Amino acid sequence: NVHESLENRERPQTTKAELASFDSSIGVLLSCLGCVVGTGNIWRFPRIIATASCAQGSLTFLIAWVLSLFVWSLPLSIVEYSLGRFSRTSPLGAFHKFLGNKLIWLGGWIVGVTYMITLVYSLVCIAPRLLLNAGSCALRSHTHAYRAVDLATHPYSPRPQSAYFSVIVGWCLFYLYKSCALPSLPKDEELSTAIFNEFAMDSYWPVLTHTLAVVLVGVCIFGGINWIEKANMVLVPMLLGILIFTFGWSLTREYAEVGISFLFTPDWASMLTPSLWVQAASQNAFDTGAAMALFISYSAYFTRKNGAVRFGTLIPLVNNTVSLLCALTIFSTVFSTLIQTSPTLTRSGILRIMQTNGPGSTGLTFTWIPVLFAYVGGIGRVLCALFFLCLSFAGITSLIGHVQLTVVTLKDLGCLLLTLIFGLPSAMSIQVLTNQDSVWGFALMLSGLAMAALVLAYGPMRYRKVIVNDFGIGDWKLSVAWVVMIR
Repeated sequence: NVHESLENRERPQTTKAELASFDSSIGVLLSCLGCVVGTGNIWRFPRIIATASCAQGSLTFLIAWVLSLFVWSLPLSIVEYSLGRFSRTSPLGAFHKFLGNKLIWLGGWIVGVTYMITLVYSLVCIAPRLLLNAGSCALRSHTHAYRAVDLATHPYSPRPQSAYFSVIVGWCLFYLYKSCALPSLPKDEELSTAIFNEFAMDSYWPVLTHTLAVVLVGVCIFGGINWIEKANMVLVPMLLGILIFTFGWSLTREYAEVGISFLFTPDWASMLTPSLWVQAASQNAFDTGAAMALFISYSAYFTRKNGAVRFGTLIPLVNNTVSLLCALTIFSTVFSTLIQTSPTLTRSGILRIMQTNGPGSTGLTFTWIPVLFAYVGGIGRVLCALFFLCLSFAGITSLIGHVQLTVVTLKDLGCLLLTLIFGLPSAMSIQVLTNQDSVWGFALMLSGLAMAALVLAYGPMRYRKVIVNDFGIGDWKLSVAWVVMIR
């Protein structure tokens, strides 16, 4: 049967021309970090925690979010890394290899959900501007990306999208430009919000910046896996360094401790709310990339010496640490600024302002980071430019990871042009747009169940022994506790 054939048969051999691999362990680490550390941490997590916070504070959401890391994201990340390392194929090919033709649709489901998530957030980012400008055309993005082994022979290979990420990267590039071009950085929320609204809702700047983002990603993608590794060797350390500096600077602001106190104040009654747990689990999946099949694509470039357990544990932990630092930075900045400019505001009043920075708080980071650096002094403009340079790098490295999921060995210009042309979606209904976040966040949970179903069908103990522990060389040994969690 399929299980015995997988155990007794060596993986198909691939030539260097067919399938490259990473040159170094540090390259693997930084490339995988680059895949997930990005706008989801720096832009999405602060706005989600703001919208999910209660009037008393945010700690209950944080508790559910951390628990989701250990019972959901970590076990599934290990499955993805080990599955890609063993099968060296796409998500669809991996499910076909383990479960046969009848259940190959589960792999298609995972890829399809990732497609919808990226499409939905493309709409979230660009629809307000098009709605105000009478944009009634509905374009669908069709982004292609690399895969370790081509499954093009399968007639039903789906193609997930990456348009959302390129739009957000475009936002970051615009703010990098604005940080240098403005006469002075905005010092209050009203001025900063006006800049964001003029750009995101009342202009066609996002089209140009989206184009530039696609070109920058194409430079890395055309070079293949070695170019991606080299890019991340520079981009990821720079990203982490600037984030740590920005976090440290935000803590020096007067009244910053009020924002941090709010972040770590519980509202225990909300722990009984099912929606809180769904939001926390889906956000953790967004943070870590668990069940998006990103790491199946990346780990297909692994050798047996690249540890699936090691990377599947360390990458999500580092990723969530970055998310928490970003939330601390934004909350301390918002509270310190508003308390100084509007001393009569209550904590719940400040939270309401955070929840209304752009549609769905989409402008939260872009509104408040310039305000933070406006008070630094002469070097504030430089620091602000460096921050958005960092955020642009974060988006580019994440976009490379999403592109990695779906481009089927197509390195020609036509593939990149499709990404550019069809990566400009619009939406007809704001009502549809506002409810899709929770819908596809829940669908991502179902993707996780599909990933777990593969392991359960194969046998969790057998998977742990054959695919993870025996196949890996020099990796951490996977504990039996993982078997309990995956069940």
